[in-house]
Amino acid sequence: MRKKLTIYLLIMLLIPAVFLQAKGTSEGIIPDDPDIIKGVLDNGLSYYILENDYPEDRAILRLAVKAGSVLEDEDQRGLAHFVEHMAFNGTDEYSKNDLIAYLQSLGLEFGPDINAHTSFDETVYKLQVRTDVEEQLLTGLDVLNQWAFHLTFDPVEIEKERGVILEEWRLGRGARARMLDKAFPVLFKDSRYGERLPIGLTDVIEGCSHESLTRFYRDWYRPDMMAVIAVGDFDGRKIEEVIKQTFSPYTNPEISRERDEFNVPGHSETLFSIESDPEATSSMIEVLTKYKQEQMRIPSDYRGKTAEMLFFNMLNSRLDELARSENPPFIQSFAYTTSYARATDFSSIGAQTADGKLEKGLSAVLSEAERARRYGFTQGELDRAKKELASRIERYYSERDNLESVYFAEDMVQAFMNGLPLPGIETEVDLYNRYLPSITMEDIDGLAEELLSRENRVVMVTAPAREGLELPDEESLTEIFTKVRNSEISPYEDNFSSRDLLSSIPAGTPVINREFYKDTGITQWTLENGIKIVLKPTDFKKDEILFTGYSRGGTSKAEDENYLSALFASSLPSINGIGDFNAVELEKQLAGKQAGVSPYFSDLKEGFSGSARPADLETMFQLLYLTATAPRYDESAWTPFIGRVADSLANRDSDPRQRYSDLITSTMASDHFRTRPLTAERLTEVSQSDALEFYKDRFSDFSDFTFFFTGNFTLEDIEPLISTYLGALPSTGREESWEDRNIRYAEGKISESLAAGIEPVSMVSLIYSGDFDWNREELYKTLSLESYLQTQLTRVVREEASGVYGIGIRFSPARYPVEDYSFRFTFSCDPERTEELKNMVIGEINKLMEGDVDDQIVHDVMEAQLVSYGESLQKNSWWLSQMENVWYYGYNRDTIINKEEMYGSLTTGDISGAASKYLSGKNLMEIILYPAQ
Repeated sequence: MRKKLTIYLLIMLLIPAVFLQAKGTSEGIIPDDPDIIKGVLDNGLSYYILENDYPEDRAILRLAVKAGSVLEDEDQRGLAHFVEHMAFNGTDEYSKNDLIAYLQSLGLEFGPDINAHTSFDETVYKLQVRTDVEEQLLTGLDVLNQWAFHLTFDPVEIEKERGVILEEWRLGRGARARMLDKAFPVLFKDSRYGERLPIGLTDVIEGCSHESLTRFYRDWYRPDMMAVIAVGDFDGRKIEEVIKQTFSPYTNPEISRERDEFNVPGHSETLFSIESDPEATSSMIEVLTKYKQEQMRIPSDYRGKTAEMLFFNMLNSRLDELARSENPPFIQSFAYTTSYARATDFSSIGAQTADGKLEKGLSAVLSEAERARRYGFTQGELDRAKKELASRIERYYSERDNLESVYFAEDMVQAFMNGLPLPGIETEVDLYNRYLPSITMEDIDGLAEELLSRENRVVMVTAPAREGLELPDEESLTEIFTKVRNSEISPYEDNFSSRDLLSSIPAGTPVINREFYKDTGITQWTLENGIKIVLKPTDFKKDEILFTGYSRGGTSKAEDENYLSALFASSLPSINGIGDFNAVELEKQLAGKQAGVSPYFSDLKEGFSGSARPADLETMFQLLYLTATAPRYDESAWTPFIGRVADSLANRDSDPRQRYSDLITSTMASDHFRTRPLTAERLTEVSQSDALEFYKDRFSDFSDFTFFFTGNFTLEDIEPLISTYLGALPSTGREESWEDRNIRYAEGKISESLAAGIEPVSMVSLIYSGDFDWNREELYKTLSLESYLQTQLTRVVREEASGVYGIGIRFSPARYPVEDYSFRFTFSCDPERTEELKNMVIGEINKLMEGDVDDQIVHDVMEAQLVSYGESLQKNSWWLSQMENVWYYGYNRDTIINKEEMYGSLTTGDISGAASKYLSGKNLMEIILYPAQ
């Protein structure tokens, strides 16, 4: 049984956000979707349940707690987050780290399946479990119960976790964090939100008493502050009974602390936060305006909300067009709203600018808002914005039976936290469709006035701190607001007129050969021009069709003197447009279409990727045809684009982590010419004409191309489009492949370091490399070794040693141009523990080579692989990547499926053997970033 979902949150992810204004309350509250099972137990605990079978045999579980950092006492600043950490360090039923170990034994992975977050106003615990094994579903609900009421706060585990949280704090530090530390008290002036960032204060984390930590848990983790949420492939009424039995016995304290609501006070004056930092890499200016937060509770809310979405869509389109002008006043701009606090929203308009151009950028974005305030928008702009919104609403309505359970669960969390109804997608679509056609210019008038409000306004500036760069002061910024308000501004001219993408439809060529692979349901066609087409029709998503296509060559075909231009070649269509349309015209032409195509050039391949909904499939093919055959040369678009790129790169070396990344890249490739970092100075090597020549050459012959399609289509419907548009692509029959440019991993044992950065943090990279024996079995063993090490090193270096927040492990094998690999381990830590933790990681690797392998972790790796495989079989993106890999590497077609036998065959010997073969240390790069002395 697949259910409905409210679409507001999904729409907001794709359309610029909106003002939330106070609304009338004469209408009744929108009723909940009747298919949602919800209730409140006698003890005050809420529950939300929904049956949904996508993905099949899975359930999403949430424990939502209306308690975050804003509720902390002065001696608890950071302890809401600390409590969240302790939930994974012992409960009455699962001691210490046994909880995570047990969940991993069920095939769950920390991160994707087991997680939590803490914000200002909430803490949410997250699980994904299997439902085809009833015990796992029941266990998942029991785990929520353990988190809610049975944390043990083992004193030993508390002391260990201090170090982990400090490392999480350390990892998040940098120029932006330091500037926000100063900006947030201004943004949240006279509000508790300005003093309660969830990460907290280091002195509290280091020195808090055990009592202050457990006090937060006792005060706020109580039934009337919690909700249990379950969405998935199960019997909802049975789950309701389990929730009642499991959570009803608990009571609230006889005297409960009141859950205060902390507002963000308004102010008549404009507040300023003007901050700079020596490690900042960009100049940003943002104007935020505070508004009373209102939610979607009554039908007429949707009329105002619809008008607001249209307004921001049109305003951002104008700002984007300005960024593409011949003399753009900023690198990029934005207009949106966000919500940091429960009772207050912030609208924002601003820009990233070149250094020294903050005032120019502010004047430009304010002028566009002022233009909209005075003259409104044109009918053409409004029509296009309506088309875009209508197409997104239609898309989500089409997907109502194929939406993943996680979306429902997140919607329910927000409904609980904010007291919102859950009307379901069908009701919301009805409301949007009722109001969207009737929205007029008058409905949108006044929104720009609120964006430019002189009250509740905060101006935030962040910029690099360097000699010769002066920042604007409060007086000069205030003058800009006055000048814009009093300036002469002409109305916006919308001269665009819609026309066909193609002036004529190409003749194309037919399919001349057909093959069908029964076990996988995959079909391969060959066109008369030589192009191979691989197709996998599915019904996973009703409104989704995905494709990729490639041929061998890539940037390896560019000579060194043209290499950088070749790297920029893929940007040509997005900057200059295609066919008869420049980039701005193309965006307007595609209003309301859910179709997109992007070219790409990797080292060894060139190709395309894209997507469409079925209704716009022909548009996607037309875009593909034009992108392949009709790139444009446009100096008026290209020159400002390169200028914006140069401006964005001007301060890249101010960031110590960027310099560290450059050191890693240069060391790994022995300073190969093609691995040099991209800098503003190197942009002089980029030529639009060279980029265009390379682009045209790589896409002048499609006879060796293979395209892959998966999604909701039939072979009968897609064949005429493939024959017409792909069949018309040029074919000369040239035989070629990639060039070996001799980029190899450095050999031997290498040690490099860099001393840079203000913060007390070290970063460590251990990179093993060498020859790789490329075959399917070897790939499986080494990828399993990667998963094994992720679990083992997390347990030892994070949980036992309290030395890191996390360890990144990445195994990167290659078959072409030579069979080689790199195995990379990265982490950040306290500088004083750098050598200790580096040696600890190497020590764990050495244990594996000696045969010290944990059988349970091997079992957990296999279980996780099986769980992930079962979920992947229901995803178009997985099938697309699998098909491309099988065809590119020449595997047997049937290896895409029937992986259960391989996933069940992993042994401790496989892990130990792979470690001995690929982590021997014969070629080992140790690259470390230390803070500046």
